[in-house]
Amino acid sequence: MVTNQAGVAKGFYAEADVEALHTWMRGELLEAGAMIDDIKYCPHHVDAVTEQYRRDCSMRKPKPGMVNALCERWSVDRSGSFLIGDKESDLAAAAAAGISGRLYQSGDLSSLISAELLEKRPAID
Repeated sequence: MVTNQAGVAKGFYAEADVEALHTWMRGELLEAGAMIDDIKYCPHHVDAVTEQYRRDCSMRKPKPGMVNALCERWSVDRSGSFLIGDKESDLAAAAAAGISGRLYQSGDLSSLISAELLEKRPAID
């Protein structure tokens, strides 16, 4: 999972709050039989109210830094992978990292995932 967290940079919440949310999400998903292998987030923003977060970071989407970092850490086959996001910047980050991206705005997420998995499935001779 990759997520921009400009709210940290803008002083709306702390990194500890982001990490607590991620812990809660992982717990909820585990109870449902699913899991998140890894999470990267970027707390930086060029308009940050705090100096420590004020920068043009290579990890902030639409730049591919977070996607690249996770692909390298987990030895991801980019040709068989895809990113689902709710913003064009998510798709731009995916494209810059060499993976396909799909925009999700509403509706049945499982259908979107199933369609993408069918498209990525290798041909059988």
